[in-house]
This record gives sequence, C-alpha cells and structure tokens, in this order.
Amino acid sequence: MRSVDFYEFVGVIVPGAILLVATGYLVDVGAAKEFLLPTGVGNAVAYLVLAYVTGHLLQALGNWFENIYWKVWRGMPTDWPITRPEYVESEDWKKIIESYFGELYKTGETKEWHHIIGQVRSTIYAANRATRLHIFNGNYGMFRGLVTTELLLMVFAWQSHYNLVFVYGILGVTLILSVARMHRFAIRYARELFANIAELPTKTRMPVVKGEENA
Repeated sequence: MRSVDFYEFVGVIVPGAILLVATGYLVDVGAAKEFLLPTGVGNAVAYLVLAYVTGHLLQALGNWFENIYWKVWRGMPTDWPITRPEYVESEDWKKIIESYFGELYKTGETKEWHHIIGQVRSTIYAANRATRLHIFNGNYGMFRGLVTTELLLMVFAWQSHYNLVFVYGILGVTLILSVARMHRFAIRYARELFANIAELPTKTRMPVVKGEENA
C-alpha cells in the first residue's frame, strides 16, 4: 500500500476528519455518529477512508473558493510580478525570472507567465530542491480545506443544539484565521519558489526557444 505523503495528511485527511468530528458534535446524525466520532479500533479504518474521501471533496470545493478569493488579489502571489507590480517584492521576483529566461519573457501575458512558472517549478522539483515548497503547499492546502470546512459547518450549525451565537462566533473567528493563514502560506510559497529559482545552477537554466513566447 502506498504511504500517505505530507500534503495528503495535512491537506486532505486533517480537514476531512475535522469536518466529520465537528458535524458529529454539532448535529444529531443518528447512527452515523459511530463513524463521525470513532471510539474504537474497529471502525478506525473506515473512518480514515471516509476522512480521506471527505477531504478530497473539501479540496474540490476549496478550489472554487480559491478562484474567487485570489481574483480579489489579482492572482496568486506567484502571479503578482505581472498582476500586482506595486507589491513590494514583485520587481525582485520578476528580475529573477528575467535573469533565468533571458529575453524569453516579454509580452506580460498571464498565460505565458503561468507557462514559465510551471517550467521552473518542474526544474526545482526535478532537482530535489522542493522540500520547503511541499511544506508550504501542504499547509496552504490544509487551511484552504479548513476554510471550506468552516463554511459548511456554518450551514450545518442551524441544526445544532448548542447556543448559535457561541457556535457562529467560534466558526467566524476560525474562518478569519484560516483565510489569513492560507493567504500567508501562499506568499511563503511564492517567496520560496523565487528564492529557489535564483539559486539554481547556471547550467540548469533553460535556453531561449523560439515560439515558446506565446505557448
């Protein structure tokens, strides 16, 4: 059996498990509570499988939230060198890309930028320099999943037997903190990515290839 990697654990299983447990406490789900709140070894495997599947569904919903959220910021932090040139680090990040690709990057189009970032990311991963990127990506995924979890729990909480003011107060605070941490880890990922690009040996740098400008 394949082992669970860092991203799958913190980004998939953790949000899925939190949603299951929180739902089991907040809402009367009858016999299903046996799986939502595991109490023994017997249903532990079924619980983990359910948490894994639930976590993937949360990440699918999280992708929708992510698309809406980052549109407000004119793209993810890795896009800011071309979408938010006023950001304090944008100019330095763009210079790193220009030094890496020479004269390849000229048009300023988002599609071309994504193509370039994808190439350098693949180079970093192939060079086994992506340990910290994996960590930041995993934590980003976890908080993205938690945001979705908290939004769903706000819907489920209508059926809760607890004080709704207290429940929504807790969920509101945790939602704000989760969004803030998701945002922060996205920026840390961008900083680590561009730092890695700047440190790549010259011999691994990609030559200019005609025709790729509009790929």
